[in-house]
This record gives sequence, structure tokens and C-alpha cells, in this order.
Amino acid sequence: MEENKNTGQLVLAFNKELITPAKISPELLDWELLEQTTLEIEEYKNIIYNDDFDLESTSLLRKDISNSKTQIDNFRKELKSYLESETKVYNENLTSYVNRLETVRKHLHDLEKLADQKRIDLKWEKIGELKKVLVKSLVNEDLEQFIDDYDKWETKGCKMNTIETDIQEQINRLNSKYNSIELVLKGVNKNIENKIKIEDIIHMFGEKQEHILGYISEKEKDIIETEDKMRKNAEVDKQKAVKEAEEKAIKETEEKLKAQSNKASSHFTVTSTPKPSVNNEKKNSYIIIQVNGLEKEIAKGLLKYCQDNNINFEFEER
Repeated sequence: MEENKNTGQLVLAFNKELITPAKISPELLDWELLEQTTLEIEEYKNIIYNDDFDLESTSLLRKDISNSKTQIDNFRKELKSYLESETKVYNENLTSYVNRLETVRKHLHDLEKLADQKRIDLKWEKIGELKKVLVKSLVNEDLEQFIDDYDKWETKGCKMNTIETDIQEQINRLNSKYNSIELVLKGVNKNIENKIKIEDIIHMFGEKQEHILGYISEKEKDIIETEDKMRKNAEVDKQKAVKEAEEKAIKETEEKLKAQSNKASSHFTVTSTPKPSVNNEKKNSYIIIQVNGLEKEIAKGLLKYCQDNNINFEFEER
């Protein structure tokens, strides 16, 4: 056994000349008898269950075979224990050394992981600072959430210039996707009043561009259908409102005329008084009709009626 003082590595040489192997005489067992007896017992596997099946004899046979199996197994264990009696101490001692060295190995491995994790943390800090600079070239700051961090960046072999290239390539792809979709939306929004804003779909930029364009197409169809339906409903409501306004105006006019008619009839005053004669002419009956509160058009109609029927009247407009 040799020990390397610089690395702590042990070199163990397995020298067979220092070991005297146990030799077992073939006469320890009658192998031919054992084989023949076993073959005969195996013939019992051909027993089947039928109407002639003898449960009692089968149970006895099974017990005898079980005892034979137990005897062979006990013999095997006893022989194994005897042969290993001298190697047991060596085995236990060597296992102890293995466990002790494993404790040290694990401790050093844990220290390595701590050191490597610190290296990784420092590298991610640098990556974060690099990102702050590069993302300024994004056409929309909300796109930063779609820049992926690659596992390979943590490895020692992955240099910062490689990481910078990876980030910039992602930024270029995102900018290109954004500009392309924005151009599509300009064309789509010409046909609709309720515009589709890119801010409303930017959360989908992690998907493939084909998926986003499909969504926009379906959204456009839904909006066009909704707006057409709203325009039709608005036209129906407009016609309904016009009709209701016309009906209301007619009703109000009728009610107004009716009220004026009632008002006029309530102000008729009819009196009869003799008109004094002139130059001793024959006295005639003279009827004074005083009407108040008439509309001008109605009053004119009443005057025309008197004229047409040769009715004398006096008219004073106030």
C-alpha cells in the first residue's frame, strides 16, 4: 500500500500470493445422488388436479420436499459462514476505511459546490448588468420578459461574449416580431372601429408568430361581426326613436288643439241687446258675441264664417 502525500490518494495492491484459498473436497457431498434425487422430485411438477387427486398424500409429499429444501439451504449457509469466517474481519475493517474516506470526500465535494455556486451567482450578476444595457435596444420594454436565460451560461466554458451574442440575437428576433405584428395591426385596424392594440396582445409574444397572427385574424372577425351587429341595432333604435317622436308630436298637437278648443268654448259670451235706431228707423235685434282666448287662425275662420253668411259683426284684435 502506498500513499501520495500531495493528493491523499491511496494505492492498494491485491497480492493473491498472500492469500491461501479454501479448498473443498468433492467428497463433501454426493453430487450425483443429490442431482438424481432432485430430478426425481421435479417429476412431481407433472401432477395435475383431477377427480383422482389425493389431497392427503400430496400434502405429505409437499412437506417432505420442503424439509429437503430446508436441509440444503441450511447446509449452504453453514458452509458460507465457515468459508467467510476469516474474511469477515477484513471486510469490516476495509468497509470502515471506505466510510471514513467517503466522509472526507463528501465534505470536500460540498465545499466545491459552495464555491461553484458563488461563481455562478457572480456570473448571473454580470449577466444581469449586461442585460440592462442590451435591452435598451428593444422597441418595447415589455418584451424583456421574453428573453430566455440559457442553462449553458452557467458553465465555466461559456464566456461573456457568447452570452452577449445570445441575448442580442433574442432581442433582434423580438424586435422583428414586434415590427411585423405592428404592421399587420395597422392593416387590420383600417377595417374596424374598435382597434386592436399591440399592448393588448404583447403578453402572447412568447408564442410563435403564426399563433399570434391567427389570434389577430380571429379577433378581427369577432370585432367586425360585433360592430356590424351594433350598427344594425343602432339603425333600428334610430328608426324606432324617430317613429316614437313623430307619434309623440302628433299626440301633443292633438292634445293642444283639443285644449284650445275647450278653452275657446269656455270663453264664449252671447248677449242680446236692442240697437238704438237712427233717424227713427225700425228697431232691429243686435246680438253681441264676445269670444276670448282663440288662436289667430281659429279667429280668422270664425270671421270668414260670419262674412260668408252675411252676419254682421264687430271685430277688435287685441
